[in-house]
Amino acid sequence: LKMLNLSCLLIAGCNTEFCVESTVRDAYARDFDLIIFRDGVAGINPHFHKNSLDIFKAYFGEVLGLNEIQEMVR
Repeated sequence: LKMLNLSCLLIAGCNTEFCVESTVRDAYARDFDLIIFRDGVAGINPHFHKNSLDIFKAYFGEVLGLNEIQEMVR
């Protein structure tokens, strides 16, 4: 991705509290700017899902919904 001159990743996926969180942490460690697509992630446990989103927002990047992302790309 760095060879393609990408610096910002939009993250979506399932199992927020495991798979998505692993992807976010790895991308952050590789110095990517991150946007987590709030409407595009889902977790098995609602409590863990919410906690992961709170951690993402506090430490790793922005957590945005569809409308917010659409506004960014206009």
